[in-house]
Amino acid sequence: MVIFMNSKNLGTLTGGSVGGEAKDAILSVLPESIQKDLTVDSTGSSDTLTGNNAAIDFTKASGVGFSLTFDQIPTIKGAVEIKSIDLDFSDLTTTIKVNGDSQLELNEIKGGTLSIENFVGDVNFDGEQFSLDGVARRIAVNGVAFSANKDIKISFDNLKYSSLQVSNIALKDIQFPKGKGALVIENKVQYTLDGDQIVIHKYTGSLSANQENESGVVLSGKTGGVEIAGEDLSASLS
Repeated sequence: MVIFMNSKNLGTLTGGSVGGEAKDAILSVLPESIQKDLTVDSTGSSDTLTGNNAAIDFTKASGVGFSLTFDQIPTIKGAVEIKSIDLDFSDLTTTIKVNGDSQLELNEIKGGTLSIENFVGDVNFDGEQFSLDGVARRIAVNGVAFSANKDIKISFDNLKYSSLQVSNIALKDIQFPKGKGALVIENKVQYTLDGDQIVIHKYTGSLSANQENESGVVLSGKTGGVEIAGEDLSASLS
């Protein structure tokens, strides 16, 4: 479900209807296949999106397209399957272990880009460093590839990175600390976030993070639900 929890009203749905028609305005921009399995509720009244709490329930749908830009990078930890990972780094102290015995010393490479394809295993990363332990089909550093006919074991701890790109990742939950950004649903409904906490449920898609970029992290994919909690939330229809 998508749940909005704030101490003030949800604001105005500009570009569409307001008040008692707000629910229809939200529903009208979404595909019919989603509309039939979607409900909107609020504590204001049964057919408005004002009040302290409102919910758009996506749990019966097969996933709703959305994008999120947010200035806070979350901590993500757990078992995953990822099509590709690209890490830009300048950390020369971390050792990458390959197939258990071999070690790739980054101080001989002087930084660059680490690319990993078809990774299966455990990851643990936040806005500063990245750790993983698992297997991959291909590894490349600055374009120099290490590949094999079978899976390659790879692990490293606390590699400090400047930016990362992850494609085709599936995560049960992503929890963000308070921050600023924008959430767009089905390229139609945009929510401006300011000092809000976010939880993304049942996420599949891409993730990029850049420590030097004000946007911090960008998600683009499908979700089974979003929870937002904060003091204020404004919304608009594009």
